[in-house]
Amino acid sequence: MNNTCGLGYLSWVAEVALPVSRQQQLGNPLVAKVGGKKAYDLHLADPLSISASIAGLVALADLIFRSGTKYVKSYRGASTEVGNLNRENRSLSVILHNLSLVAFDLEETEPPEPTAAVHEPSSVLQPHHLHDCHQLLRRLETGLSRTEASLDSGSECQRLYARLKWPFTSTESKEMIQDVQRYNQIIHTALAADSLAMLKHCLSRQDEIKNGLDKINLTAERILDIQVKISLDAKRNQVLRDFGRVNPRGEYETNRKLRQGLTGLWLTQGPDFDFWYSTPDSRLWCSGIPGAGKSVLAVAMIEECLQRNAQDTRKAVACFFCTYKNESSQHSTTILSSLCMQLAMQSESAFQILQEYHDQLFSGRDLSARPTAKTLAQKLHLICACFTRNYIIVDGLDECDHRVAANVECLAKLSLLQGYDVINMALSSRDEIIIRQHLKNDFPHVEIEAHTEDLQLYFASELSERIASKQLRLRDQSLKDLIMTRLVGEAKGMFRWVACQLDYMCELPTDRARREALSKLPPSLYATYDRILLRIGGYDDTVKRLVKKAILMLATSFVSLSFEEICEAISLEEDATTLEDDEIVEEEELLRWCSSLVRVGKSGSFNGGKTRIQFAHFTVKEYLRSLKTRDSDHEYPQLKEYAVSHEDGIDFFSFLCLRFLTMEDIERFPPTRDTTRAISCILAQHRRRTFYEPSVLTWAAYATTSKMGDRTRKLLRKLLHPSETPAFCLWAIDIIFCHHPSSIEASSESIKILSQVIAAVLRPESTPLHMAAAFSMPDACQELLEGGSDVLACSKFGTPLHCALGGRGFFYNFLDLRDNDILSEGPITDRRNFHVGHVARL
Repeated sequence: MNNTCGLGYLSWVAEVALPVSRQQQLGNPLVAKVGGKKAYDLHLADPLSISASIAGLVALADLIFRSGTKYVKSYRGASTEVGNLNRENRSLSVILHNLSLVAFDLEETEPPEPTAAVHEPSSVLQPHHLHDCHQLLRRLETGLSRTEASLDSGSECQRLYARLKWPFTSTESKEMIQDVQRYNQIIHTALAADSLAMLKHCLSRQDEIKNGLDKINLTAERILDIQVKISLDAKRNQVLRDFGRVNPRGEYETNRKLRQGLTGLWLTQGPDFDFWYSTPDSRLWCSGIPGAGKSVLAVAMIEECLQRNAQDTRKAVACFFCTYKNESSQHSTTILSSLCMQLAMQSESAFQILQEYHDQLFSGRDLSARPTAKTLAQKLHLICACFTRNYIIVDGLDECDHRVAANVECLAKLSLLQGYDVINMALSSRDEIIIRQHLKNDFPHVEIEAHTEDLQLYFASELSERIASKQLRLRDQSLKDLIMTRLVGEAKGMFRWVACQLDYMCELPTDRARREALSKLPPSLYATYDRILLRIGGYDDTVKRLVKKAILMLATSFVSLSFEEICEAISLEEDATTLEDDEIVEEEELLRWCSSLVRVGKSGSFNGGKTRIQFAHFTVKEYLRSLKTRDSDHEYPQLKEYAVSHEDGIDFFSFLCLRFLTMEDIERFPPTRDTTRAISCILAQHRRRTFYEPSVLTWAAYATTSKMGDRTRKLLRKLLHPSETPAFCLWAIDIIFCHHPSSIEASSESIKILSQVIAAVLRPESTPLHMAAAFSMPDACQELLEGGSDVLACSKFGTPLHCALGGRGFFYNFLDLRDNDILSEGPITDRRNFHVGHVARL
C-alpha cells in the first residue's frame, strides 16, 4: 500500500473548498503537477458527472411520455388534464435532453479549477431540483406502468377498465402539471449557465450556503496548515506510514465513480440519516442484499458528512472499507489504525496522542512491536475526545471472511463504551445473522433493498449511455422501455444483477434474442454467473485456459497486479521456454471473454496509476469458490472446472513466478563479474517483461513446499539448484537491487556499495541456501539441505544461520561499513564494527 495514505485522506476535506492555486500557495505537496494534472485529485463533486444523471432522467421522461401517449390514444375521452400533463411531460423530456447536452459540454470544456465568477465549492451544491423532478417522474411512472399493463392485458374487461381509470385524480393531475411547468422554468434558467458551477447552482436550492463560504474557506486553510506541517516533518510522516498501511482512498474512489449524482439522496436527506448525524452518540446500520449498492451509499454518507462539517473544525470524519480484494483490510487492528490516523490528521492535539503511542511502540529495542486492537481502541477514544463529534463510517464488514464477528464486536464496543458521547458510528454490510446478533439492539437498521429509485435512475442512465455509444443497437425503440421496466422490476434492488443483464443484452445480436432473454431472466446472481461460464465453455480450449488462469490469479488477493502483468503471466504456456510479444493475449479480448465477471479500474497515483483488472463484485469470488462444493447432480456440474480456492491461487501464482524466473529468455542475460553491466541487464529485463518484477519480489513470501503442486516444486528446485544457475544469480541480483533504496537514489557512492554487496552474493562460497535462509524460506532450505547443501558454508555474510537470523535486511545493514571494502576482508560477521544489533541477535 502507498505510504502517503494519511496525506491523501486529508486532501478529501481540504480540496472541498480551496482551488488548486490556493493549495499550491500554501505548499500543499499533494497537488504537485504530474503530467499537467494533480497527483491527488479527489474533489467531492459528483464523480460520474451530472450529465450522466440527467441522461437517466431523460430516459425516464421518455418512457412516461410514451406510456401517456399510449393511454391518450387508447381512450378518446381522456380528460383535458391528461392531455395537458402529457404535453408538459414531452416538453420536460426535450428540455432535460438539452440540459444533458449543456452539462456534458461544460464538463468536457471547463478547466478543473473553479471559475472566479462563482465561488461555491461544487461539493456543497446538490442538484435538489433534479432530485425532486426525479421523484415526480417516478410517481408518474409507477401509476402509468400499472395502467399500461392493463391496456396490454388479454382480458377485454381489464383493457376497458384501464381506459376508463386514469391513475391520478383531477386535482393530482393539475398539481403535477404545475410541478412539471416549474421544473421546466428552472431548467430553462439552468440552460443559460456558462460554467458547471453556475449550472449546479441553478439546480440547487441551497442559496443559504453562500453566507457561509468564507468560513468554509478558512476551515480548509486551517486543515491545510496542519497537513503542510505534518508533510514537512519526517517523524510525523513515519507515524502516518506505520498507522496507515491500508489506505481507504482506493475503495473510496472506486465506489465514488460508480455513484450517479442523484443516487443516495433518499438516505442522506432522509430522517434516518438526519437523526444519526445530529444526535450525539448515535448509531446506524445499513444493510442490503449482495449487489444492492451498499458501498456506493457509504460514499454518499461520507461526502454528506464532509459537506455538513465544512464549517466546523471541531467535527471530524473517518472511514474505512473492508474488502475481499485486500486481506490486510480485514483485520481489526488495520481498521482501528486507519481510523486513528485519519482523525489524528485533523487535529494537532489528536496527532500528539497518536505520536506518543507510536513512540511507545517503536522507540524500544523490539522492532517487531505491533499495536493491539484493545490498545488502539483506547487511543481512538482519546483521539475522538479532541473533537465535539466524530463521524465514523465502516463499510464491507461481511467481506472480512472468518474475522466478521470479531470486527463487528470490536466496532460495536468502540461505539457503545465511549465515555464522551462524541462518536457517531455507521456500519454497512449484508444482513447476516452473525452481524445482526451484534447490532440488532443498539444500531437502528436501514434496509437498502426497499429503495429502488436509485436503481431505476442508474439503469436509465446506463441504458441511454449504451445506446448512445452503439454498444446496444435496437431496431425497435419500444424495446428500450421494455428492457428498462422489465429489468428494474425483476432486480429486487440488486444493482449488480441489473448491470449483468444489461451487459448480456449488449452481447445479443438481435431484438428478438433480447425479447427472448427478457422472458428467461436468471433468478439470481449465481444463475447469472452460470450463464456467463456456460458461454465461456463454448469457446475453444485456448480461450478457456486463459480465462481459467485469469480467474485463478484474480482470486488470489495477496498481491496486486496490473492488467498488463496478468495478461503477460497467463499467456505463458506450460511447456513454453520463451514468451514473445505476439503470444501475449490482448487486454480487450480477455475483457470480452470474461464479460460481467470482471471490471477494469484505473486508480490514482497512490498505486502508480496502473490499469487494473479485478472481479466486478465480491459475489463473483464467492460464486467461484462455491463451485468447489457443487454437487454432481447440479444442473451444470461441468462448471466445477472453474472453481477457485486460496490455496490453488497461491500455488498457481508461485508456479507462474517460477516459470518466469527460469524460462530461457530470462537466462539470456547472465550475470558477469562486471556488476555495472549485470545491473544494466536487470534494468533491460524489467523493461522487457512487466511480470518479471512481481516474480522476483513476491513469490518467495508464499513458497511453502508442503502446499505446492509437483510442477511448482520442480521449478523451485530448478531455481535454487546448489550449482547457482544463471537464473538464480539473476534473481539474487535483482531481489537485492529492488529491495534497497540505493536502486532509487542512484548516487555513485550508494551504487558502489550496492555493487559490492551483489558481487559478494555472487561469489562461489555464497550459496542458494544463504539466500533462502535470509529471505525466510524454510521449506526451500529443507529442500536444499536434503539436496546436499552445506549448512556450515561461510560466505562474506557468514553461514546460512547468520543469514536466517539477520533476515532480508541482513545485506543492507552492511552498507554502513562505508570505510571498508566488503570484498577485501573475511566474513563481515567477524569484524569488530559489525552492526551491534545483529551481534546481539546472533
